[in-house]
Amino acid sequence: MIRDALEAFLATARTVIPAEGGAIWLCDVATGQRTLAAAQGPAADEPTQLASLTERTDDQRALAEGIAQTTDLPGPLPARLYLRLGPSHRPLGTLHLHFSAPDALTPDLICRATALANLGGMLLEAMQRAAEAERMEAGQAEFIHVATHELRSPVAVSQSLVRNVLKGYAGAITDKQRHVFSRISAQ
Repeated sequence: MIRDALEAFLATARTVIPAEGGAIWLCDVATGQRTLAAAQGPAADEPTQLASLTERTDDQRALAEGIAQTTDLPGPLPARLYLRLGPSHRPLGTLHLHFSAPDALTPDLICRATALANLGGMLLEAMQRAAEAERMEAGQAEFIHVATHELRSPVAVSQSLVRNVLKGYAGAITDKQRHVFSRISAQ
């Protein structure tokens, strides 16, 4: 679900900006691991790790500062814009936009791309919260299932004992005792 939404977001970003290629990398700041979540255009051929030291440095700078750019990478897409997804205190990943012309990175384009990355960060955060809520809901359902199962056995045994007392298998009982045991059995 999250990957599909990120693919759709990336397609929209490439249309709005426009960029020849792009990628979304999710990150775990605690471990420093990056995962390629979506890639389109020539970026779809990127390996699962950021290719060059320059790209890793720019990606890390985008996580720290919110934005990074380079215009001198080798290959057909030398201009790259790296934008943080998520808040500065808890970045969720980076949006990479790839351009064939170094002069494509105009102030207007950078402003639009930054606004788009902010939206993408909010989208990603909302999806992660929804996924966490689903996991918690599943955990609660499992707990209720186990608790219900564990309570059935002692309740069944108690019901059986009450029925045996009412049938007189435990000896004679008074009318008052019968009334109390009947109420217990009904409950």
